[in-house]
Amino acid sequence: MKKKILIGLGVLIALVLVAFATKQTKIIYTVNTTIELKEPILNLGKINLDSLVRVNIPLKNTSKQPLLISKIEKSNASLVVDETAQYFPIDKPVELTLLYQPNKLDLINESLILHGNFPEQQITIPVVGQVVK
Repeated sequence: MKKKILIGLGVLIALVLVAFATKQTKIIYTVNTTIELKEPILNLGKINLDSLVRVNIPLKNTSKQPLLISKIEKSNASLVVDETAQYFPIDKPVELTLLYQPNKLDLINESLILHGNFPEQQITIPVVGQVVK
């Protein structure tokens, strides 16, 4: 009888551990900021196929709270950006650096998705342009 109780208790503990380990967490910020994109679309223009383009993306923190960008997602490996969490104090300029190295002749239609402590919780920045010879 004790053996069945111990086995049952072990199974219950295992189920509880599995439930907590697989549960997705939601990030909620207690301090929200608002940001403004100086340009709603990042236009890279015409880029030579064998080139590397570096662009600074200026953002304006329009609140009186520090800005936290928790992560940045990119739509393509040709876009290179620091994807780790970044903290910007209130009195410091906010700029993200993007590198783009094209790998084929085509129109550029990519995007960066910023996650952070702003009400939208994610902001998409379209990246457009054209790769030429």
